[in-house]
Amino acid sequence: MPALQNRTNSQQNQDVNTRFVKQFTDRIQGRENEPAAQVFKNIQIPWLKTVEARTFLGIMNGGYSRALGVQCTHCHVEADFSSDEKRPKRAAREMARMHRMINEQLERMEDLETPATDRSINCATCHLAARSVPWRPIASVRPARSRLRQRSRR
Repeated sequence: MPALQNRTNSQQNQDVNTRFVKQFTDRIQGRENEPAAQVFKNIQIPWLKTVEARTFLGIMNGGYSRALGVQCTHCHVEADFSSDEKRPKRAAREMARMHRMINEQLERMEDLETPATDRSINCATCHLAARSVPWRPIASVRPARSRLRQRSRR
């Protein structure tokens, strides 16, 4: 039953997000092809500033909301999407920078079989439609290091 509930929640989230995207699409009518930074306020991720406004909405909806399984209002204040009030929005910016660095590193790697043009990650790679990453590769290492430090202090 949890899988069915997750699909239901996911569909409810997507229904809400689709309404937000429609509202913004209606608001920017005639400006859809302009760079996102000229249409929307407070875009701070450099590579998103130059994409078309219509594409930007698709990235926010499909790339962020759907990848994390959340509604737009998880990161955005409903009355002011440009606000930085919510911690998840600020965290998403940090994650976007990390994501970009990983993809740049993947592209530079020389000894992988996969062609450089086919190597990339995105939010869904780790989040799997969940707000929190459902696995903790780094966190699982930290306790071991802490225990080692404690033993060496004794």
